[in-house]
Amino acid sequence: MVLGRKNYWGNHSLWGGELSAAMFSIIQTCFKHNISPPAYLKYYFSECAKRGAAPSKEEIDSFLPHNLSKDIREKLRINKPEERTPGC
Repeated sequence: MVLGRKNYWGNHSLWGGELSAAMFSIIQTCFKHNISPPAYLKYYFSECAKRGAAPSKEEIDSFLPHNLSKDIREKLRINKPEERTPGC
C-alpha cells in the first residue's frame, strides 16, 4: 500500500494537483446542494457520452452541481423521500 500511495493520486505533478482540487471542489459542492456525488458523476459522464465529447467552455456552467435544473437535482438527491427508513 505504501509503495502504491505515490502513484494512486498523481499529485506529484501540477495537473494531478489541479485535477484533485477540482474534483474535491465538485464533490463538496454536491454535498452542499444535497446531491449524491456518485449520482452526479454518473449523470455528467453519461451526458458526455451522449454528446460524444465533454461540454465546451461555454456550456460547462450548466453542468455544475449548483446550476442544475430542479428536476435533475431532485433525481440526483442524496436522501430521496422513498429511500428514507421509517422512524429515522
